[in-house]
Amino acid sequence: RRPASQACAWERLIGNELAHSVADAALALSSQSGFFDFVPWGYCGGALLRVPLAAGERERLGQASLQEESEEDPDIVGRHLDFLQRRRFCMLHVLESAGAQLELVPTSDEPTVRLSVSRGRLVIFRHDWFGYSYTPIVASPSSELALQVWLLEAPPVLRLEGITGEAAEI
Repeated sequence: RRPASQACAWERLIGNELAHSVADAALALSSQSGFFDFVPWGYCGGALLRVPLAAGERERLGQASLQEESEEDPDIVGRHLDFLQRRRFCMLHVLESAGAQLELVPTSDEPTVRLSVSRGRLVIFRHDWFGYSYTPIVASPSSELALQVWLLEAPPVLRLEGITGEAAEI
């Protein structure tokens, strides 16, 4: 469970220019042999707007059940697992802030990286190499706003190498 200062709500945004620009730059760089250790595919289809929760919202948001969501969208869990496996770069653009601390927690035994972030800062990091924690200095919904998008690895492609056997057996 996250401390109240780190609780946030997400709103999905479609067609964000920053997301398209960064994804396009990464795709251009990927044409350079060996620049990335993965094949970029694009960002996750939308951007998320991160805002702190107002008092009492955590309890209200915590009541939604995954079963209710999966009835509306049966593949929601599968798509989310696919996103978790394929996300590579996280781009966090701080649009409004009175100051915050971003902690990048490595998935390896490396030390945690702590960054002070403020309005206008864009931080790009490998989300498959780092988890993160974003803690506003002033936990006020009116003082924090951040845009977050992810660059994903290309989905795996299955390729048929050949068919063995007689047509009647297949």
